[in-house]
Amino acid sequence: MSFSNSWRLVLLGSAVALVSAWGAPSSTRSPAGRLILRNASWDSVRVEVRVGRSGECDGLAALRVRTLLRDKAWSIDAADLVCGRRTLEPERPNDQWTAWRWRRVDAGAPVETTL
Repeated sequence: MSFSNSWRLVLLGSAVALVSAWGAPSSTRSPAGRLILRNASWDSVRVEVRVGRSGECDGLAALRVRTLLRDKAWSIDAADLVCGRRTLEPERPNDQWTAWRWRRVDAGAPVETTL
């Protein structure tokens, strides 16, 4: 075996050892956290939620719009930011919304917030 082939084997062995020690690169995302939205204020309120990596909520695709009844909750699993807003006047629903509020969701214990 030539010197250059021996050197290649040593480098290959070192690379394999490093991958084994650190773990193979992962293409999966970090585990999701959970944000729980609870309606404790109104008989009924419409809520829109968007999930993404940016705090620019208007630019994210809508996850869902849901009507929450009083004392009901909505659990959102996400590994990034959760943006949410509600109808401006829940007792008189229309197409006017509050400003966006957002929160980063990390893996671990669920975080609960009240509307």
